[in-house]
Amino acid sequence: MNYFIPRNRSRERTVLSSYLLLLTHFTISVTGLSIKCYHCNSEYDPRCGDPFDSFSIGEVDCNMKPKHEHLDQLNATLCRKIVQKVYGKLRYIRTCGYVGDVSPEEGKVCLQRSGTYEVHMSYCACKGDLCNGASPRRISELLLLLVTLVTLRKNVAIL
Repeated sequence: MNYFIPRNRSRERTVLSSYLLLLTHFTISVTGLSIKCYHCNSEYDPRCGDPFDSFSIGEVDCNMKPKHEHLDQLNATLCRKIVQKVYGKLRYIRTCGYVGDVSPEEGKVCLQRSGTYEVHMSYCACKGDLCNGASPRRISELLLLLVTLVTLRKNVAIL
C-alpha cells in the first residue's frame, strides 16, 4: 500500500488566500463599526485649540466610552468639535457625538448659535475616524487594504 499522498499546493494557496481575504474584510468591517475621535478640552490642554496639534492628543474609540443613560444607550456615530466664546474667552472641545444630522455627501455640518450677552458657540459634527481634528487619517486602513491586495495578487499569480 502506498501511504504517500501528494499535497496539492495550488489548493493550499487558494485556501490561504481566501482566509487572508476574509480576515482582512473582517478587520476592516469591525473597525467600521466604531468611530474614533479626538477627545480634549482647551481649558485643560491648550493643544486642543486652533491651530490643532494632534501629536499627543488622546484618540478615543467612542464605543469604549461609558454609555449615557439619557441617550437610551446609543453608540457614538460621529465626532464633534465645539468652539465656545464666552465673554471673549475661547474654548475648544473635541469629543464623540451621539445625535446629529450629517449627510453622507457633505461629511460634516456646522451650526452657529448665539446666546445672551457675549455667548457664542460653533458646533461641528462629522463622520469618519478622527475627523474632528485638522486632517483625515485613514491612511493606515488604505495601506492595509493595499498590502492585502498585493499579497493576494502575488499568491494568485503563483497558482
